[in-house]
Amino acid sequence: MKNKIGPLLLSGLMIGPILGSGVILLPPLAYGKLGTATLWSWIIIMALGAIFAMIFSKLSILYPGDGGMTIAIEKSIGKKLKLYASLLMISAVSFGPTAVMLTASDYLIKLSIFEFISPVLIALGLVLLCFLLLLKDIKFISTLSFILSSAIAVILMVSSAVVLINTPIEIAPIQSVDPTSLGQVVLLLFWAIIGWEIVGNYSEQVRDLEKTIPKATAISLIVITVTYITISLAIQAFPYSDSLSLVQVLAPTFGSAAPALLAILVTGLCACTYLLIVGALARLVNSLAVEMYIPSVFKHKNKNGIPVTGVIYFISVHTIVLSLTHFKILDLELIVSIANGFFLANALIGLVASMKIIDGIGYKIGGAILAISLLVILSFSSMSIFIALAFVYGLAHIISMKNSRSVVAAELE
Repeated sequence: MKNKIGPLLLSGLMIGPILGSGVILLPPLAYGKLGTATLWSWIIIMALGAIFAMIFSKLSILYPGDGGMTIAIEKSIGKKLKLYASLLMISAVSFGPTAVMLTASDYLIKLSIFEFISPVLIALGLVLLCFLLLLKDIKFISTLSFILSSAIAVILMVSSAVVLINTPIEIAPIQSVDPTSLGQVVLLLFWAIIGWEIVGNYSEQVRDLEKTIPKATAISLIVITVTYITISLAIQAFPYSDSLSLVQVLAPTFGSAAPALLAILVTGLCACTYLLIVGALARLVNSLAVEMYIPSVFKHKNKNGIPVTGVIYFISVHTIVLSLTHFKILDLELIVSIANGFFLANALIGLVASMKIIDGIGYKIGGAILAISLLVILSFSSMSIFIALAFVYGLAHIISMKNSRSVVAAELE
């Protein structure tokens, strides 16, 4: 029990990563597309985010374990799709977190102390730092994430409040909004609510699941919603341009220190995202090794209960991906595109499982709405993403068949 975490520390693992770099990038983009009607798109997406959070939090309580939501997928729609969803997430996280670190390095390089260092080298340094942190026990990681995410949320909300107090903000009535434009912006903002589906991978490190997870989810939802909406309103105090960013929102409170502070905030948010996602997926890798789907070397945990070989796998792959980026073989846009395709397909399978396994008409309707939204977004993916998804499905089928033969052989012996 001593290494297990309660609602506040679990919310620390949720808030920073789900805010992520999206809280910096999305408000100006949405404002550019909807102008003074932006608030309505945020209200809609935050409502969808609440449904998303409740569905996956419920799955975490019903089926706890290092496998996260893949346990529920197995119970509801079978082992093969459980393995497919697992490989989709592992594939996504083999690419996605490098984009997070490259985003942080793009902001850090604007500071004089880093201006002569390659962005890829900065990203590699951040990956190495996170590797050392990921080897610590879950209480240390969640406490660090809680402190970082709380400080970042407070700074952003206070800065936004200062702007709102001193500047009148116009909000266009919802009936004046073009439905097509509103729908397009809501789809853009969907990235602001991705992340809830991996909370379940930490369920074995949580004490009193049935109380802790709902409380942590409620705390996180309140903080995330208030932060996004206050920032989206504050950004409207400034005329839109391609250069509009949160620097303008921070400047009235922090003056000339705003650019440096924004770089630090982005880095903190990206670090929180990296720690949550890689830590969660290392646990998924460990659970697959325990179930004999992948080599037993991935079953190893250190004295802190951290699946260290899973962590090493992701750090190694991220180093390779960043190296390929340095040599222009990959770029940020391609990395994001690949990861997003895998993330979306995985979340879609999870939502289908939730509609089948969770009782309650509200959960089923919410799951259906989110699943349709994910299908629409996935339809915009390139043909190469669909080829990659098909390849991963084929790999899941092969591994599943080999695992079935191994189990039968073991039983015959």
